[in-house]
Amino acid sequence: MEKDKLVNFIKRYNIGGIVNTVRITNSNNTLSTKFIGEDRSVLGQVNSYDFKLAKGAFGIYDTDQFLKMLGVLDSDIEVQAVGENENFTKLVLSDSKIKANFLLCDLSIVPDVPDIKQLEFGLSFNLTSEFCNSFIKSYSALTDNEFFTVATLSSDQVAIIIGPHNNYSMNLKITIEVSEIEDFLMDTVTFRASTFKDIILANRDFENSKIEISEQGLAKVVFNKSSDYDSVYYLVAEQQSD
Repeated sequence: MEKDKLVNFIKRYNIGGIVNTVRITNSNNTLSTKFIGEDRSVLGQVNSYDFKLAKGAFGIYDTDQFLKMLGVLDSDIEVQAVGENENFTKLVLSDSKIKANFLLCDLSIVPDVPDIKQLEFGLSFNLTSEFCNSFIKSYSALTDNEFFTVATLSSDQVAIIIGPHNNYSMNLKITIEVSEIEDFLMDTVTFRASTFKDIILANRDFENSKIEISEQGLAKVVFNKSSDYDSVYYLVAEQQSD
């Protein structure tokens, strides 16, 4: 197995460390997990295809530790699931020199991930590599960048404002052409910038990506790469003081 393929899957749900405990399933060589952040500000699902791994479910309690153990191994690894009747207790990770035992947790302690009800999205636009690179550079350029705000400018343009969106603070603004604004009543909606930045970084090799925002203040962000993976994230709007 290519270690990088497994690591990339993990990073897509780990989101820079804010999602640590998950249930991972393997069915028909598709690795999948539904996840929710510890502060419940983000949830979603990641699927990665063409994984040669035992069929069943695996409880990962400490994803950060899992990544550290994978980090000491070479690029080509073997992953063996230990257990009976798809009730696995550990993963044995090995390369030509090193063998690591990673203990799995009981699935009952993995947080439940609520279902997202069908929403009407009033604003949507495609995410391009150019925009994603601009967002990451803008995020890195500011020290006061806890949030980013989506502000409607016209019927076909929005501004992505990194940093405080008032007129009295330093911020950076990216203007985007929008494919759809329908009955979008909020002038602005704000999300956590660090989370969005880490989502972009974890999916930088995407082929297609889109963001949709509902009037209820929920953003749906989708990334996919054909025959490799697809990721979907739901971000909950944040309150930003002026």
